[in-house]
Amino acid sequence: MKAPIVADGDVQGRQADFVIDLDVDLDPAEQGIALQRGDRVRVTLPAGFRFDDGALAEFPVCSLGENCGSVLNAACVPGTLACSTVVFLRGYPQSPVPPDVSRDGNTLVLTARDDTGPVVKQIHIIGKAIISPRAGRYRIAVEHRDAGGGLVDRGSGKLRVLRAIRPSINVTSVFASLSPGGGPPPPVARYEFRFDVGPDPVPGRYTTTLRLRKGNAVQMFVDVPGAPGEEEDRDEDDDRDKGRDDD
Repeated sequence: MKAPIVADGDVQGRQADFVIDLDVDLDPAEQGIALQRGDRVRVTLPAGFRFDDGALAEFPVCSLGENCGSVLNAACVPGTLACSTVVFLRGYPQSPVPPDVSRDGNTLVLTARDDTGPVVKQIHIIGKAIISPRAGRYRIAVEHRDAGGGLVDRGSGKLRVLRAIRPSINVTSVFASLSPGGGPPPPVARYEFRFDVGPDPVPGRYTTTLRLRKGNAVQMFVDVPGAPGEEEDRDEDDDRDKGRDDD
């Protein structure tokens, strides 16, 4: 899917900026994929995706946090991001997990810097020097191998590239104000919503849907735990049950 912080990450002829959902539950309460130091994840783009030689001088492929030798004389850090890079996500925009990033033809190679634990749920491709192909559906392959080269998992999914920007609503904590490369800011509006379950909420999951007419829809989830004391009462019941079993 298009990355939520840009308007045209899935539009033909524009900089590719999209997010790959891995085959795990995006619910923050559920576990993601664990990476060990040295693990490699290869993301292979179809031939239609083009690495632009001119753009690579300004936005070379490299790792977040490094100085990549860009002609812009800026580091690959949030804010300037003078690079084409990739980060792992935990299922939400905050707290990205940056790997070491290199390029092998049309494949981006992501090497885990450290053990991550089971937290990785998405891969964000920030392709400032990668030009999206003409409109259509394109299959992108993902392969995970351990540090010794053994296959851990592989899969693929299709990205739909659009002819033009489609109105969309995006849940994000980042407010876009200077477009990459010094261009005009993307056509965005920012709205802040507060969801309040009230003073005496019913325990359970609350789902909020925001829908844009002639556009997309997004959902957010709020889990409200049981009333105070409920867990303690359940523990006491469990103890009594165990006592009967022992008798």
